[in-house]
Amino acid sequence: MDHQEHRNIVDVAVIGGGLAGLAAAASLGRAGLRVRCCERAASFGGRGRTLITETEAGRFAMNLGAHALYLSGRARPILEDLGVACVGGTPQVESAYLADGRSHRLPATPGALIASTALDLRGKLGLMRVFAGLSRVDPATLAGMSAEDWIAARAGGATCHRMLRSLFTLTSYSARLDTLDARAAVRSLQLALQGVRYIDGGWQALVEGTLQAARAHGVELRPNCGVRRLTRDPEGGWIVEAGDERWRARQVILALGPGPARRLLAEAEVRTGSIPADARAVHAACLELGLRGPWTKPAFALRSEPATYLSVHSHTAQDMAPKGCCALSVVVYLGREALDADAVRARAESMVDALEPSWRERVLARRFMPRMVVAHALPAPGVEVGTGLAEPEPAPGLHLVGDWVRRPEEAPGDPALLLDSALASAMTAVEGVRRTLSRAPSARARLVGNEPGAGVGVAI
Repeated sequence: MDHQEHRNIVDVAVIGGGLAGLAAAASLGRAGLRVRCCERAASFGGRGRTLITETEAGRFAMNLGAHALYLSGRARPILEDLGVACVGGTPQVESAYLADGRSHRLPATPGALIASTALDLRGKLGLMRVFAGLSRVDPATLAGMSAEDWIAARAGGATCHRMLRSLFTLTSYSARLDTLDARAAVRSLQLALQGVRYIDGGWQALVEGTLQAARAHGVELRPNCGVRRLTRDPEGGWIVEAGDERWRARQVILALGPGPARRLLAEAEVRTGSIPADARAVHAACLELGLRGPWTKPAFALRSEPATYLSVHSHTAQDMAPKGCCALSVVVYLGREALDADAVRARAESMVDALEPSWRERVLARRFMPRMVVAHALPAPGVEVGTGLAEPEPAPGLHLVGDWVRRPEEAPGDPALLLDSALASAMTAVEGVRRTLSRAPSARARLVGNEPGAGVGVAI
């Protein structure tokens, strides 16, 4: 093999530069493999990016939707193992619950539950029973049950049922609880009660930390590099084409949404039947606000109907808003109801109105996303863990990564959602790549050689 041909080969091509793709690339680079990570956008991070808005008062950091990191979830140890600092604060703020046209205190403690006006006596007793036993519930015993089924079987009265639906929607980001596996829903609520963290400076800090890890381990990072085609290499592995370049990869990881992944796989003549349809995606609208002056109302609020929540991240995380100002997020969970952007915006703004009617006079920064994907697919009720999700390796040497991909090693009692699911999927792909390459040391030596770093593609 001549030098130029050697430089046109990588061990692993990671297609997609969100947090899951970056974590997979950094992990494989750390293992000594030659890795190239391609991202079609100008910057890495995907839905983990934080956008900065400059105002007369200073800069506001706005995530692409309200994000919280589960302290006991899968994502945190994966990131920290790569050297990514998950620095931030755990919200301990006054909370409100909006129901029946009134603002109630959210019953987050036993004392608050007893005093809460959001539940009647039967509802209080029912919620007490649920939370008293929640930590002892083994999600593995809930096979075949939806989150809605689980609530209906345990809720003590209508007000308890309403409160549990709000809490499950909050922790899963899904208003369609009848289509969500109870194992994943219950586990997410258990994790939320163990604590969450708002990241200082927004989730861009996690993106930058993962990028730094990837660079440190020799990963070649390619922004503005949309892969247009994958084909099987007759000599083994895959040929990757992006723009006017192509190169060979022993293994490929697709860290994309199901739609782009399906298109690449179909052209590569790989079976796509297990990939979830786009209709399985979970959507929400998000209103991000930067306001002049402090926020003196409850810094966290849930609303039962329509399902909505508000959180003032700048109360807990640093570097989210200028001094003396506040940054808040309002999320409207979108179900089956068809709404236009104006109607959804009105719902989001009405949530702020209920707490602070004069907020419009204080707006310094605003961004509204009427329909954003918060999860590409959630596990459906079924006997198998991960029912309704894609197979992780649809063809030899081709691995799928994302919250829409099944994880065969996942314990029935410890399913994951959202970022926890995506990063766990990334580690499944990493292990698959390493396992495959370890069985073919001669091929690996042929591809990697002894030269450090990754080469560049050759124009065709």
